[in-house]
Amino acid sequence: MECKQKSIRDRIVNFYVKNCDKKKSFTYNHFAEEGYQKSTVYGIINTYLKRKSTDRKKGSGRPAVIMTKRKRTALKALFENSDKSSTSEAAKKFKCDRSYITKTLKSLGVKNRKKKRSPEYTKIQEKLVKKQC
Repeated sequence: MECKQKSIRDRIVNFYVKNCDKKKSFTYNHFAEEGYQKSTVYGIINTYLKRKSTDRKKGSGRPAVIMTKRKRTALKALFENSDKSSTSEAAKKFKCDRSYITKTLKSLGVKNRKKKRSPEYTKIQEKLVKKQC
């Protein structure tokens, strides 16, 4: 998503720089035909004029409320190389939804492991298991 947004910002700024002898409205009219909003085009141009860059400002964006950095590291420690905890228990502990825990674990690159019960063996199978071990 960030790559797509960066390419849009670059296109708008490059067009504006190439046509610097014309007004901002010329650039807006060009991109309005492609379906971009007025506030988007003017915002990108004004940001470029202030900072001389199309890069996104570090630290901008919505701050994490449910899963702060501290909670994310605690969640990672809880699930990494362990099969003792479940997502529903973690959801209760961190006071959020189970699907949000799953999404956060995926973004952290941690797999949720689940213990599997061994099947009940018949007497013949028990003998075979002992031999095969």
